[in-house]
Amino acid sequence: MAIKTDLRVVKKIDQNKTKKEETVLRLGTWNIRSLNGQEQELIYEFEKLNLDILAITETKKKGNGMIEMENGHLLIYTVE
Repeated sequence: MAIKTDLRVVKKIDQNKTKKEETVLRLGTWNIRSLNGQEQELIYEFEKLNLDILAITETKKKGNGMIEMENGHLLIYTVE
């Protein structure tokens, strides 16, 4: 398994354009090649790397949907 991680700074400006905020997001990508039976490993790796967003590919899921997972994680998937 190889999760690639990156840090990104997201800049927000309030409506009055007087205050700028910077938020650092920890992003990861993972070509999982099949999610079936790997949900616990997915959660473990997500938390171990302290990620905010993990983009996974080749899940082998069908259709579109959303699954609420352990510890408040949300898995959103779509098939093109």
